[in-house]
Amino acid sequence: MATAQQLKALLKSYSEGDGEHFVSVALQIAAHAARTGKGHLAQELRDLVDGIKQKQESGRIGGAVPIARPKGELAGLLVATYPKTRLSEMVLGEVTANGLSRVVREYRS
Repeated sequence: MATAQQLKALLKSYSEGDGEHFVSVALQIAAHAARTGKGHLAQELRDLVDGIKQKQESGRIGGAVPIARPKGELAGLLVATYPKTRLSEMVLGEVTANGLSRVVREYRS
């Protein structure tokens, strides 16, 4: 069984979205299980960690952080706000309007 420190570290890394640390702690727990003679459990944990690593590499886990809900270190670095003025309400020059429209189109894509 995992130690209390390992469980706390596992939960903390999960809450902060730190996938690398999460995997590291999970491997420590697997190693601890192997040392205590629980080889089957250790192998199952290693297999689960391998699956997590594959998902991380393919981008299915730990991908982009939504700006509206930043997590971890990002939460202290940025703030998301939403404009009250609509694009249709703005009076812009042709160059500025085209550039802004392109940015909105790219964002939607």
